[in-house]
Amino acid sequence: MSTAQLGRVGHARSLSLVLTALTSALLLVGLLPSVASATSFAARASISGGPQYVNDSVGTTFTFTVKNTGYATKIGALKITRPFSAWTVSTCSGAPSGWTVTQSAGGCTFSSPSGATGDIAPGGSATFMLTAKTVPEAADISGTWKVIVSKTNSFSNPSNLVQAAGMGAGLKTKAYSFQVLSAVISATPATPGAACPVGSSSAPAASTGNVIVICGRNRSTGTQKPNAAHSSLGGTFIASHGSFSSAPVAPSTTSRVLGNWANVTITSASGSGKTLIATIGRLSQQSPKTTLDGFNALNSPPTVTTSTGSTPYTENDPPTTIDGALTVSDPDDSSLIGAQVRISAGFVAASDTLGFTNQNGITGSYNSATGVLTLTGTATVADYQTALRSVTYANSSDTPTTSRTIAFSASDVHAFGAEATKSIAITAVNDAPTVATSGGSAGFTEGGPAVTVDPSVTVSDVDSPNLSGATASITTNFSSADGDTLGFTNQSGITGSYNGTTGVLSLSGSATVADYQAALRTIKFSNTSDNPSTATRTVSLQVNDGAASNNLSNVATRDVTVGAVNDPPVVTTSSGTPSYSEGGAAVAVDPC
Repeated sequence: MSTAQLGRVGHARSLSLVLTALTSALLLVGLLPSVASATSFAARASISGGPQYVNDSVGTTFTFTVKNTGYATKIGALKITRPFSAWTVSTCSGAPSGWTVTQSAGGCTFSSPSGATGDIAPGGSATFMLTAKTVPEAADISGTWKVIVSKTNSFSNPSNLVQAAGMGAGLKTKAYSFQVLSAVISATPATPGAACPVGSSSAPAASTGNVIVICGRNRSTGTQKPNAAHSSLGGTFIASHGSFSSAPVAPSTTSRVLGNWANVTITSASGSGKTLIATIGRLSQQSPKTTLDGFNALNSPPTVTTSTGSTPYTENDPPTTIDGALTVSDPDDSSLIGAQVRISAGFVAASDTLGFTNQNGITGSYNSATGVLTLTGTATVADYQTALRSVTYANSSDTPTTSRTIAFSASDVHAFGAEATKSIAITAVNDAPTVATSGGSAGFTEGGPAVTVDPSVTVSDVDSPNLSGATASITTNFSSADGDTLGFTNQSGITGSYNGTTGVLSLSGSATVADYQAALRTIKFSNTSDNPSTATRTVSLQVNDGAASNNLSNVATRDVTVGAVNDPPVVTTSSGTPSYSEGGAAVAVDPC
């Protein structure tokens, strides 16, 4: 490391010490409560992402998970501060909805919106993202990110602040000097520092004497020679790593040979998708542990072959066999140790289920969060074929999406074979809307105003946001002669038409379920007779979602009682004036 770099790092670390001392002083005088003592307001945080390397001019994105571990107070803001000046924050890219972000080279400040609606409640957690770059260095650099949380959405009052403790992987970070990018199987060792050779990713299972070439970059500012003490090789692809050799490797911007492992023994567990886990470096210049995928220990794994076509499934069907005609074979093993069935496309955790009944020593376990059914137990290939043929699919949704892809695979003692897929074609079925009237009854009095039939009726539809119509009918004791009427005022695109002969009010027009509920709640009953029948009328309500089938709801009813009122007698005289002559006979006052 150069004198200038040492000075820069030393200055940053001195600044870090000053900040640490200041924090300790605040803790001592009680201005910044410690996590241990502030049980009503406390937090923990962790960092994920990377790995990161020195001389990272593009930047690496990290995710910080912050959990409110206090029991009383919400978190309204937080600051994430870089370890020291070797890191530069270039972007503050992620925060909960509504939070504001302020970015500086030293870190990010995140604040919730005014009020407590966006705050992190006790027991809750949130994630925040930032991108940081690193400066050129001659060696690895390490540090710890700091997270300060606030009870409010500002940092003006130190008594409202607390530093989050680490959780899980904590807040430590490291920028590495070496970057492992790939590995190839080669017939002979390659020259360190040279371009990475073309090689293979496959070798016979349990074979010995293999050479594995590790390729990548020296990202430091100086030439470095990796050594065996700080290099390693593992993973599922190998049984033993053999011996390591290398030579000085200059800094580079492209992949170069970093070292060779000779006399490597490949695993006896044949199969594809094996991993190599490699590190490379020297005392102060190292790489992160890097997992490289896609290596093959050659073997003949079991094969699952699904039948042609797709499996039909209709909404609300019982569990349905996915593929009763699939086949399982293995050319070099008579028994298998496991299988997997997963919903590989279209999976909806809330409604999808794969079913299996344990049989022939094979046990099934379904993970509803991932849509994966795992079968375990040693059994013959034929038994596993029978088991996989019995797996069922079911869906509990009233609004299912239309297709799923199911992937089957089986494993011998070496590895899983390739997946075979079967599609499920799902047909959704319209669910009828529902009407529910309230308890009790409405009461109408002769000569009185119209009464609302049911101001609390409810309407719902699990799979249709709109309805197309409704009817309200006087289905019991209707009297056209008495002038029984159901009244409605047009609203929200809904038009009413009443048939006084049948006692049926028809509503039409496309509107939301909520609009139709509001409309039904305004229907009124009236009667124009001065001598009405006092028989209780029953009003029946039904709605229509407009689908081709199953479109009508149930019929919900509510009674309307009718009370008669005694009308006083009325005397009406005829027209004209009777005539009487003096001395004449008596005449009738109103003979008509």
